[in-house]
Amino acid sequence: MSFLSILSLNPKSNSSYKLNTLFLSLILSINSFGQLVDDVDFLEDITPLQSSQAQTLINTLFGSDVSSYCSNITMTGGGSNLGGSQIGFFTDMNQALPSVICDFSTGIVFTTGYLENLSSTSNSTQEMSNSTGSGSDTDFDDGTGTYDVATIEFDLTISSPAVFSGDYFFASDEYLRYVDYGVNDAAKIFVDGTNYALTASGTEVSIDQINPGVNNSQYVDNAYSSSTIAYEPNGFTVKLTFNAPLSAGTHRIKIGITDRGDALLDSWFFFVGNSFVVLPIELVDFSAERIDQNQVQLAWRTLSETNNDYFRIEHSRDIEEWELIDIVQGKGTSIEESNYSYVHQNASPRVNYYRLVQVDFDGSETISEMVTVLGNGTSQARIFPNPSSGLVSVDFSGSDKLNISVHNPMGRLMLQKEISKGGTFEMEPGTYIVTMVSGSEVTRQKLIIQ
Repeated sequence: MSFLSILSLNPKSNSSYKLNTLFLSLILSINSFGQLVDDVDFLEDITPLQSSQAQTLINTLFGSDVSSYCSNITMTGGGSNLGGSQIGFFTDMNQALPSVICDFSTGIVFTTGYLENLSSTSNSTQEMSNSTGSGSDTDFDDGTGTYDVATIEFDLTISSPAVFSGDYFFASDEYLRYVDYGVNDAAKIFVDGTNYALTASGTEVSIDQINPGVNNSQYVDNAYSSSTIAYEPNGFTVKLTFNAPLSAGTHRIKIGITDRGDALLDSWFFFVGNSFVVLPIELVDFSAERIDQNQVQLAWRTLSETNNDYFRIEHSRDIEEWELIDIVQGKGTSIEESNYSYVHQNASPRVNYYRLVQVDFDGSETISEMVTVLGNGTSQARIFPNPSSGLVSVDFSGSDKLNISVHNPMGRLMLQKEISKGGTFEMEPGTYIVTMVSGSEVTRQKLIIQ
């Protein structure tokens, strides 16, 4: 990917930019996690990236030191010297732009031109146009050719399936004059070669795909003749979010921007600091509640999902044999909270056990913890002490004997026996579900062995 370098390539004078670069390098600071932190003023600042700050750039996007998960970093851009003119850090961007575009302070910016031309005081030039000579990149090419590329690539390694997500916005001086001319600058977020910088309608992010006529809810105009935002670009997207499903393993990430079709007119690609996250499929709630003698209401909630094809709802009356009662479609890949519900119409009037089997598109499965709905009877059976160091006593009223079964949280039977009044049993450290059955009365308790 290309970076920001070579001031000598700029056809304009570089003297003021060099002084500004020195000043910004002094006021911007890096914290102990190796990420950019905001400065003390409230003025929008941009400072060019240095070639030694590649890991700092990635840490700034993730909001923490991710060097143990990210490796093999490569950069391109700004001519032959990495770091200098096309990629930089920003602070206080929310002071320069309306909140619909930017409600955050720190982050990273890529440009097909020079950072120095990103004015924070006005839309100073109707068509800002610079060629950095940083070369091309076939990954961005639509057949019209690419120029002035600025990118960064790295490997991201994760241990379990997840959703990779982050926030960004795009801006360009190609707006609106060159909409539908077929020479759109390309802003891309590649994960293993697939682009996830997409509009609400699923097309690539560009001036042809986000403008007053297409996906207009994602566009903010700043035309030179009627500029309302004191910033250079003629048009912006609103803040957008990408979501990429990841399997366990190592993935190649590539983000950046390039001129496409010609080397004219500048565009910018902004990424929100601290917004890059890797979220596992997270089932946070699973509950079951009896409605009447033969109906049980099931409910569950996820905070995120990755490649989630469907949930298989399974039922058992003895935790030994499980039967499929229905399938509920998942949300695929999502970082939004999702709520699910299901009514089991043929539940037993006695004890019922339920579990969810989450199935990915590739067929891999994850089994939830088991939940239990008791019968209509009421038992006085109890176990104590709880938590216990190992030996557990059972107390109950009514009959002389009690049948107990002990399962681990995944539903595996660990112990089954008949116990007389005052009897005991012993378990290894762990968490268990103890079911006590006396006639038609069933009691279930969680047991913790320390």
